[in-house]
Amino acid sequence: MADSHLDSRAEQQLVSAITQCAECHSFVAGDDRKAPSLAKVHGAAIAGTGYTMYSDALTGHGGRWTSHTLGRYLSDPQAFAPGTNMPPLPSQDEELIHNIVGYLEFVEARL
Repeated sequence: MADSHLDSRAEQQLVSAITQCAECHSFVAGDDRKAPSLAKVHGAAIAGTGYTMYSDALTGHGGRWTSHTLGRYLSDPQAFAPGTNMPPLPSQDEELIHNIVGYLEFVEARL
């Protein structure tokens, strides 16, 4: 995975979480049919893809997806952007959220 220093438990949790993300999100740039693509999301404008079903709160949020904003969003999507279509993660484990954000940074750097 993205971070070779993850222990096996953390890596398994990350693989499971990314697999769940991929049920809706694509990692192919521009593939925003079911949900916004996660390709190159780190550094991108919030609600800045071709996805057409963003909530008003997310569309009006402004800014960019940084490590901080991604972490806040993944920790509590409804608090970050009330009415968002993004369901809460099954686990609110801070380490897992940190590792997901790290993976999204890793993917962005390699696309």
